[in-house]
Amino acid sequence: MFDKDKAESYINKLLNHYKIKVVSWSKTDCGRAWINSKEVKIPKPTNLMRFCIGLHEIGHIVEDATKSKMKLYQSEYKAEQFAIREAKSLGFDTTEYEKNARGYVTMCIAKGYVRKLNLDKIEPHIKDFCGIDFETWRVKKVFVSNWRKELNIEIKN
Repeated sequence: MFDKDKAESYINKLLNHYKIKVVSWSKTDCGRAWINSKEVKIPKPTNLMRFCIGLHEIGHIVEDATKSKMKLYQSEYKAEQFAIREAKSLGFDTTEYEKNARGYVTMCIAKGYVRKLNLDKIEPHIKDFCGIDFETWRVKKVFVSNWRKELNIEIKN
């Protein structure tokens, strides 16, 4: 069961510990992180999904993806892993969030693939996390949609 007070307290603890400023509280289930200025726009943690989205954005700053020149899918994977790990450490069941996270990382890989991402360069642990046979994507157009509900991948010649 989700404990809103526990989640809010933990978000505030992370924000204070890492000296991250909330620029605004998102009214939707979306967030944004500005790594260099250590600022985030996150939803209030009123449910598990919104809590994990906040953790994800904080994860971008904590993991500081800009210094290592990561690709988008790598940065998003790292932020998702941070969110999942932190939520689990508090005893929350992240099953549903992980499903969304896999869809989101898969969508980021699809974006990269359209822009000539070499599928052979995707790290095995990220491929495993997504649970997708990326070999079926070769020399084809790939469209990923509805990643927040039921992941839909359309592959065309």
